[in-house]
Amino acid sequence: MSSDTQCTFRNIQELPQDQVCDFVDQNCNVEQLVKFSYFYFCQVKQSIIVLDLLTILIPLYAFRMLSQISEYYLSPALAKVSKCFKLSQSVAGVTLLALGNGGPDVATAIVAGSSGGDSITIAVGSIFGAGLFVTTYTLQNVIQNAGSIHIKSKTFVRDMVFYLIGCCVVFIYTIVGSINLGMAIGFMSIYGLFLFTVIYQDRQRAKQEIAQSKIRKMDTIQTQRVEEALPEIPLEQKQEVQINCIQANQMPAVLNTLHDQNEERDIEGKSFVQDEQNNQNKEGYDSIKRQESAPYNKNQTEEENSEEKVKDIMTEKYENFWDKFKEMGILERLLILTEIPIDVARYLIIPPAEENQWNKWRAMITTITGPLAFMWGSQQNLNATINDEGFLVIYIVLIISFIASILIFFSTKNNQPPQIMWLFSIFSFVVAVVLLGQAAQVMIDFINFFQIVTNMNKTFLGMTVLAWGNSATDFFLNSSLASIGYGVMAATGCFAGQAFDLYLGFGIALIFYSNQSNSSLSIFTGSSTLDWINNSIAISVILFVIISSAISIIVGLKLKFSYDQGKYTTFLKYYYLCALTFCIILCAADQFYE
Repeated sequence: MSSDTQCTFRNIQELPQDQVCDFVDQNCNVEQLVKFSYFYFCQVKQSIIVLDLLTILIPLYAFRMLSQISEYYLSPALAKVSKCFKLSQSVAGVTLLALGNGGPDVATAIVAGSSGGDSITIAVGSIFGAGLFVTTYTLQNVIQNAGSIHIKSKTFVRDMVFYLIGCCVVFIYTIVGSINLGMAIGFMSIYGLFLFTVIYQDRQRAKQEIAQSKIRKMDTIQTQRVEEALPEIPLEQKQEVQINCIQANQMPAVLNTLHDQNEERDIEGKSFVQDEQNNQNKEGYDSIKRQESAPYNKNQTEEENSEEKVKDIMTEKYENFWDKFKEMGILERLLILTEIPIDVARYLIIPPAEENQWNKWRAMITTITGPLAFMWGSQQNLNATINDEGFLVIYIVLIISFIASILIFFSTKNNQPPQIMWLFSIFSFVVAVVLLGQAAQVMIDFINFFQIVTNMNKTFLGMTVLAWGNSATDFFLNSSLASIGYGVMAATGCFAGQAFDLYLGFGIALIFYSNQSNSSLSIFTGSSTLDWINNSIAISVILFVIISSAISIIVGLKLKFSYDQGKYTTFLKYYYLCALTFCIILCAADQFYE
């Protein structure tokens, strides 16, 4: 493509007004779902007011859609599916539940990688920008709020090492300069090794717990035998005999157990040490976040669940609506009013995922609307859906959907979930993923449009706009968790979540990108100074993540993973700010040389 036909703001401004629309329609085709460029340059005639409104509203609604779909629909569905497949908390934490937690990051990366052109640079900025932000600025805020954190070294080192390995592999790929399917699959295989390591550690932990349980059981049996054999001995002498018996047989194991318990009490200094231990066993994969996003508390018993039924998603959000509406400001009222039709449409498209949210009529409606949404969302564009062949497929799907809806009407009850509820959970997951992908596609389309208007570097937009938007929930939630005593879980989630997003999100993005005719991934080539400056932002953000991760491992080993407020937290904070400032300078230089 010659420089005169490139879709740049300068080329568009040099054209007569009657040629702008034809030029934009032919050359500005990077947007796939929403044609922001055509709308702005042709329909609103480059209105500054419209541009300002788009810049504010599109990211706001897109990120809210991403977070709400992930929180209210994707996470509960995945939690139910993991429960049906009887996955352990550790394995679920790095597979299904991690997908629910990191859905927005994964979706935006995959969509960017499959959008074609140089949109892969948006994925680079988004994934590595979010990783840099969460593993530095968010981590230091977690330590500051917690005051003092001691983390189990094995799990934390595992997460940090695998995250560092993934970053280094991507950096090597960029040096090679191209990506093929084998390289993309090889990158994804590292995630398989990561999963294997988690499963192995999970089984080892289970064996240790069984061994400790047997020791405690043997202690109890021996104590009972001593008491039965010495009925006439005074209580003080009984206790002495019991202790001597333990000393002769199992005192080393008991001392080890007591030592571990005392060490944990000294470190945590809190009355709920056992709860903290249980949370650490969950590997810290932000499971608290997922449990909050799920519509029920997994720790409740079945009796408690039956007595206190979790509210429906719409009921939970719009309960006492008018009372809340009166207390809102003008902007909040406008926001909530515009969200109502979106919430209703989403509620009637995504099927119920859990028993306590079962509704017969909603299930009947979503059986029809869900497949249609899936068909629409799985197409490259709307025109591919409404051609002759597309209509034939739609008719077939509608017939099957109506039959399924009728079966639901006659075979289920309104307030009693069916035996195949797990099937609705899987269906809910699939539809939620499709809608999540569409929301991510809107955001990627807007980033491409915004880059045309402002001529800003796509990697920089990815590491700021996308990274901050997708990581805002991690920042606020992990910080609040640390302030209420769950600092270990919040800190481990900083690296575990980013490792999952990197391998799954960027890995799938690489697979899609490798199938394109031009799958160049080189950021170390350039025919001019401008090309090198443009590529330097991508080089910088990857290197900043690699350096910060390596430093975190070294400092963690030196501190024995006992973190306090001090020099390290200050370093993390200013490291991120310096990295961001450096990238801003590069972006400004890119604009200057353009």
